[in-house]
Amino acid sequence: PPRLGVIRLGVKVPNRDGKGEHPQEVDHFVVPDELKPIFGDRPMRLTGIRLPFNDPLKNLHSIYYERRAGRLLVLRCDGIECVNIPVEGQETVTACQKDPKDLWKPCPCGARARAKLNIVVPQARAGVWEIPIGGLRRIADLMSELHLYALQFGRLTGIPFDLERVKTEENYRK
Repeated sequence: PPRLGVIRLGVKVPNRDGKGEHPQEVDHFVVPDELKPIFGDRPMRLTGIRLPFNDPLKNLHSIYYERRAGRLLVLRCDGIECVNIPVEGQETVTACQKDPKDLWKPCPCGARARAKLNIVVPQARAGVWEIPIGGLRRIADLMSELHLYALQFGRLTGIPFDLERVKTEENYRK
């Protein structure tokens, strides 16, 4: 199906020095203008969406690690091989430094987990909307839920789902 656009989880804000901008997560979905009549300007929940595929790995896809320097992608890793992308010169491929025995520990190279969730909005044009997802735990939680629903219902397509932005609480030791 054609990719119609992106539903984001953040907005771009100016850097403190006034040069350029960086992404900042917000508490709502940032929907394109085409979807605002359906979901509103700042929806906390996307109601009645569908998944385009029965395979969880096709709905939640492009799972990888990346590191950026500003807007530049400088490293992309699939958990096995890392591609270092210098500003000048040749790309180099190295083995991933992440310890496979401790999946929840951050990658030593500073790369962050990323994925893309495909959804269908029945009230909009036919096609797929993409939601970029960040964070290993968020991706793992979503993948396990997709597998659970696929086992429970025998399929993922044709079932109405709601996506909700829920504020997470984090505890820190002092």
